[in-house]
Amino acid sequence: MEGLLLSEMPQTVKGMLQNFLELVRIYGHVPNGARVYYLQRSQPPLLTLMMDRYVSHTNDTAFLRDSIGTLALELDFWTQNRTVSVSSGGKSYVLNHYAVPYGGPR
Repeated sequence: MEGLLLSEMPQTVKGMLQNFLELVRIYGHVPNGARVYYLQRSQPPLLTLMMDRYVSHTNDTAFLRDSIGTLALELDFWTQNRTVSVSSGGKSYVLNHYAVPYGGPR
């Protein structure tokens, strides 16, 4: 995506983001692919970072404003479905954990 921005192709990046945002609206996260057997597997939580890079490059704050609720949905997916509690030095932490809850293929 950053290569596309450096190549002055922000509309292509915006289209990609719109597609990812639509997947989040439908499934609550960005699945590995748009096929039913990928729905329990997600891409890493990079959508917010991608949006940040796009907005930093284009200053398209209207797109960010329109998308912020959907970005929050993806964060909700990670905090509700992909967290692990860790204790260290007498303190407890909740971390996002990139994992699949199923052991079988796809």
